Amino acid sequence: MEAVADMEQWMRTFAIEHAVGNWDSFGHQNAQNMYAYKPTQDRWKLLIWDFNIVLGNSGSYDLSLNNLFQYYYADRAMGRIYSNPAFLRIYLRTLREIALGPMAKTNVEPVMDARFVAFKASGISVSAPPASRATSPDSALSCSIT
Repeated sequence: MEAVADMEQWMRTFAIEHAVGNWDSFGHQNAQNMYAYKPTQDRWKLLIWDFNIVLGNSGSYDLSLNNLFQYYYADRAMGRIYSNPAFLRIYLRTLREIALGPMAKTNVEPVMDARFVAFKASGISVSAPPASRATSPDSALSCSIT
């Protein structure tokens, strides 16, 4: 597989799709909404497309129920990809990078707070983030990896 596909890039793409709950994508439960392209001098790459399902619409996923290893189970080749030890290491390493980097509370909460203030200042009706979000079991941000 590595000879024809950039598996580092593929597994990193699958990891971000799972981390944000985009179940409507290739490598996740719906196995769609992804472009593959082949550069002339390189291996196949993936390009995320159609990300709207994670933006709070009626089809959004409950991240507390997110299975980080879910895929379209009829696609047995995808099962082999996720069970390959080398590919699994890439995937897990990327999830860790996401959790400790862009999704770390110290990075996310200031952005959320600034957006809340901006929405309120613009007259948009929005609920305040819970004061206890750092310890709330309901909060997707309450988790941390050490």
